[in-house]
Amino acid sequence: MSDIKGSLSGNSTLHGAIATPQGVSAALSNRVYIKTQIKTVTPGDSVIEVTPDGGFAGLSKVIVEPIPNSYGHIVYDGTTLLVM
Repeated sequence: MSDIKGSLSGNSTLHGAIATPQGVSAALSNRVYIKTQIKTVTPGDSVIEVTPDGGFAGLSKVIVEPIPNSYGHIVYDGTTLLVM
């Protein structure tokens, strides 16, 4: 079997067509599947960095829960700051 050389043309590297001087042609169509993850976070006292777990390429959604009631309420009257 001999190597056949040709050229690739198309709108992107994922779709195109191969044509050779020998008259052999073929269509290319690759599909890339990316495994994503949904994560839920609850606000806290520090910065939260949300990243995908191992085996996932990215996050499709991040759900931010409401601030828990146990965090108290902040009241500011212009002079005094109270945390209740």
